[in-house]
Amino acid sequence: MTTLQPDNQQPDNGTQLPAQAIAALSRGRKIEAIKIVRKQTGLGLKDSKELIEAYEQQHPQSVAATPAGITASKSRYSMTVGILVLLLVALMLALMFF
Repeated sequence: MTTLQPDNQQPDNGTQLPAQAIAALSRGRKIEAIKIVRKQTGLGLKDSKELIEAYEQQHPQSVAATPAGITASKSRYSMTVGILVLLLVALMLALMFF
């Protein structure tokens, strides 16, 4: 586990970031990391989020950089493909019955 002491804040009384949370951050899974911290440390949502964000600031090289645009564009692409497939199936059914 890694002990965090944010540069601009008071020491956090030895609160440690679980290795599983660090692994989740390295995969770009910030929400998962916050859930792990909450479960393993008993901290609240706000404190867990602050602890994760402090780790991200102190260790920028170990946190996966996943721009929001990439995730959103993948989601839009998947939705577009799904709609096109649905329209194609509807067209085929219409041609079969008319």
